[in-house]
Amino acid sequence: MAIVICKCGSWLRAPDPEEGGQGRCPSCGRVIGPDGTVSDEPGPPPRSGGFFRRLAGPRRPSPSFPKRGRPIGVGEALAFPVSDGPGLMLLTLFPPFMTFMSVPVFDVVLLFRDGPRGGFNPLALLLLPFAMPLILCFIFTSGYIMLYLARVLTDGAMGRAGHPNFPIWDRHTILEGLARWIWAGVVGLGVGALPVLLYVKLRGEFGPLDWAAVSVLIGLAAGYVQMGLAASLLQDDLTLAHPVAIARAVRVIGREYVPAWMMTAAALFLAVMAWRFAMTHSPGNLKVAALELWGFWVLVLYEAMLIMHVLGRTIYRNAAGLGWYRREPKWSSWERPGRIYTNS
Repeated sequence: MAIVICKCGSWLRAPDPEEGGQGRCPSCGRVIGPDGTVSDEPGPPPRSGGFFRRLAGPRRPSPSFPKRGRPIGVGEALAFPVSDGPGLMLLTLFPPFMTFMSVPVFDVVLLFRDGPRGGFNPLALLLLPFAMPLILCFIFTSGYIMLYLARVLTDGAMGRAGHPNFPIWDRHTILEGLARWIWAGVVGLGVGALPVLLYVKLRGEFGPLDWAAVSVLIGLAAGYVQMGLAASLLQDDLTLAHPVAIARAVRVIGREYVPAWMMTAAALFLAVMAWRFAMTHSPGNLKVAALELWGFWVLVLYEAMLIMHVLGRTIYRNAAGLGWYRREPKWSSWERPGRIYTNS
């Protein structure tokens, strides 16, 4: 079976030369000749079958689809966040700002949670108006960081080994990126977290084995959620990021998805432990407390870049089998002038 790479980036099966037929790229409509040649001008793409056909996702791919590149090694993955200037800038410049802006956010969360007798604390409402400016700054800065992380994922899925440039600060773009992350959370957590919630609700009192079972379920949910995040960020049409397509993508990648899955579960565990330590530990010294919170943000940003790059490289290797990711999404591309990314 001959494989042809279309000029739009799609991986296609070439028509049989003995039959002398021609085919069309399902993405851009270019004509694929029997000898594997691709026409220069895109043509009208074939009918997609309407909204319900797109919602159902691509047809079942061949189990023997070609893989691109090589699997990313552990050392290469661990070194990626500190291998280039943008990653180092993210780890050095942003943690101090995130530390300063996250203090009122965490304070409000703790006040809402740790009120009298473990209930609501009315002091949180008094603190909220004064903390709102920093909370808004925290939200937009987090959205900006998420834009960069989305670009890391996109570059990895396009087969690029280096770091992307930082995005342009644009509030509309930041809100669009936040909406995609929220959609990924709704789709991913709505399905992935359901077994965990049911187990906790039905089990009652917990023992050591129950905590082990919950940890396994959380790990499985993390793998499902991160694939949902990839589906939301790598496609312009959010209707394609639905539970059926996410589960099918995990099945198509198969065992090769396990390293990225386990890495996400381990990173999530470390981040939760670091957050609990920063929130519950009382050093009695403001500088030490700020240093602990700064270390938490350094860890979170390092893990986020690591996870996004490994996930992107995994998707790049299996792009021919996934089907729902064929080219760089326009919403996160620097080709939209004046909106998102620049290569200057």
